[in-house]
This record gives sequence, structure tokens and C-alpha cells, in this order.
Amino acid sequence: MSNFIQIPNKIQDITSNAKSKEIYAYGLIRGQIKDNSYTASITEKDLAKLGGWCEKTSWNYVQDLEKVGLIHIIEKKKGKGDHRYNVYKLPKLDKDYSIYNPSFFSDPSLDSNQKGLIMLLKSHCYYGTNHLSYPSDSKIGELLGIGSESLKKKIGLTNKI
Repeated sequence: MSNFIQIPNKIQDITSNAKSKEIYAYGLIRGQIKDNSYTASITEKDLAKLGGWCEKTSWNYVQDLEKVGLIHIIEKKKGKGDHRYNVYKLPKLDKDYSIYNPSFFSDPSLDSNQKGLIMLLKSHCYYGTNHLSYPSDSKIGELLGIGSESLKKKIGLTNKI
């Protein structure tokens, strides 16, 4: 197993209003892969704690990620008390992915929206680089499926990108 977390470019298929946070949630789930079985397990409560949202939101994100085909729930295991947690099957990635150091997911200087946005941007970069050309704010917004004003808010800019 690699020391890096692979994220497929298929994250571009997420179209929900919470796109950035769902992408980040996917990264948190994928970060739970421990071996070549490409299975991961994390409680929705733990996912919520790591992501900075509520447990119900984790449930919603998991449902959306499953609809897009990024994860597949293969089992619900009994945890402590009455809580169950999902065991996910994730695809082995041979192409069309980017890699992340696991420390990226716990970086306290970025919020979950910013981390998801960085992941989405990286999925559009030239293969093997962190380079992405774009002619204008509106074009990068179109590419990402995010309005340019919303994009500026997510990255904390009030002026031009």
C-alpha cells in the first residue's frame, strides 16, 4: 500500500450544493483504506467529527457518494452500543487520479470547503502536476461547476481570483 491517498478524478461527477464538502468526505473515507482489499470503514459520527459537520450530514454525503458511484456500502457492522457503521468498497485506481499526503486531510489551516475545493481543482490539473490553466474567473467557475462569486467566497477572496 502507498503512503499516499489516491482520489479519482470522478469526484468531478458530484453535483450537489455541498460539492466541496462531499469531495472532502470522500477523501476522509478513502483515507481509511488499510490494505489491498480497498475496503474502508468509519462511523458517520467519526466522519462528522473529522469533517466538522453533523452526523445526519455525514449520512447525506454517504448517500450522494454512493449515487455517484464513488463508494459502495458492502456491510453495516455493529459498533459500540446500538450504533452501526458502514464498510465501504472503493475501487482500485490505476489511472485518472491525484494523490494526497494524509496530513492534508487534517490540516487545521483549511476548512472542509477549502479542502474539497483544492481536491476538485487538483482533479482538473494536467496529469502528474498541480498546474491548471484558465483564462478567467468565470471559466474556472464553469470548469468546477461553481459560480465565480461562490468560488471566491470559498477561497476567502473578495477581489479577483
